[in-house]
Amino acid sequence: MATKTINGIVLNYKIGTDPNTGKQGAWIMSAKNAKGDLEIPAEIKGEPVTWIANYAFRDCTDLKSVTIPNSVTSIGQCAFRGCTSLTSVTIDDGVEEIEMWAFQECTNLTDVTIPNSVTEIGSRAFDGCSKLTSMTIPDGVTVIGRRAR
Repeated sequence: MATKTINGIVLNYKIGTDPNTGKQGAWIMSAKNAKGDLEIPAEIKGEPVTWIANYAFRDCTDLKSVTIPNSVTSIGQCAFRGCTSLTSVTIDDGVEEIEMWAFQECTNLTDVTIPNSVTEIGSRAFDGCSKLTSMTIPDGVTVIGRRAR
């Protein structure tokens, strides 16, 4: 696994071929020191960042906001689970799937923008986000898991 540092945050990443799509891309595997405002890079070493891995940012309690670029197609299971200081998430058009538990227990999350490209929101994706009072679900979403919010 390789690393890339952005604003003092060390991102651990892997470049490979997605077994589901067969496309080459970079995957954000972890960043346990993430804090403040984070903008996920659209590419690393010339490869598009296509996936935020399961548990990548889990329990990064000092992470305040995150912007996910249009190169990302999937946000993995528990990717941001337990990021208790997270208040805002911006997901650019391009993300197709928000996997189960992706933002579970982000207790201060108040603002999420879900783009039209999303077709699936996994079970309990926003469960426990007690300050999230409203969310617009795009018409293109065909699957919403149990207790997604």
